[in-house]
Amino acid sequence: MGKYADDSMGKTARKKPSGGEDKEYSTAEAVLLSATLDDMSAEHLSFLTDMLFEAGAGDVWQENVLMKKNRAGVKVCALCSPRDADALVECFFAHSTTLGVRRSRMECSYLRRSVEEFESSFGAVRIKVARFRGCLKAKPEFEDCRAISIKTGLPIGAVSERIKVEYSAGWRGSQKDGAKRGHLRD
Repeated sequence: MGKYADDSMGKTARKKPSGGEDKEYSTAEAVLLSATLDDMSAEHLSFLTDMLFEAGAGDVWQENVLMKKNRAGVKVCALCSPRDADALVECFFAHSTTLGVRRSRMECSYLRRSVEEFESSFGAVRIKVARFRGCLKAKPEFEDCRAISIKTGLPIGAVSERIKVEYSAGWRGSQKDGAKRGHLRD
């Protein structure tokens, strides 16, 4: 989800749908800002991305686009809370070559999630966890996997996959026993 400065982004309160059961996700108002660029270097685009995050963007990404006169370009997109939109527009103008920024209001839905510490065979690792309709969605934190990969010399993909398998085995067991078990830390 990213870091939203506005409390309305990414709230984890459960909402009741019309049927009366609790939803496993929340919905928040958001603003999508974008600008198309065909005259900035990759280094400058990277810096723009960093500055957009610092200005309060919850997510920033780039899309390849074909611009007028068949020029290859990039569309830089930033998702933020309505409260942070003006600061991000100013960031686009200050740190890119754009002459205009598109703005769209929308709603975004997010699964409720948490970060759990898990004792893997490599040691303690943070795991991002979400559940939907009884299915587990879990992913080890990239920086933790990166550090393990550097320390052990194992490929980062192999490290991440092994941690996912270990975590999943502990989670499935906890569902049978009705309590956390395996290597999960409370």
